[in-house]
Amino acid sequence: TLRLNIPAAVERLELKVEGPQTNAQSVELTEHEAARDDAGWITYSVPLSEFDRVDLSRLAIVGLWNPSDAQGASIPCTIVVDDLGFR
Repeated sequence: TLRLNIPAAVERLELKVEGPQTNAQSVELTEHEAARDDAGWITYSVPLSEFDRVDLSRLAIVGLWNPSDAQGASIPCTIVVDDLGFR
């Protein structure tokens, strides 16, 4: 799960994980279950099974990539991460 504060204009955002041998895999975060709380934070739930090409016991990088609007235009922005958990 991830708890994020992102600008309202961001409609697409990738979650990317990478192992030590540069095995990488991304998922479109905004296509997964999400809940927004009263303070504007969004909690996303992404099943670990989505990352079947990466050895999750040896993660080297976890990142958020390519924030964009509905048309795919890049949105320069600040994304605040409050919680990141692997469950």
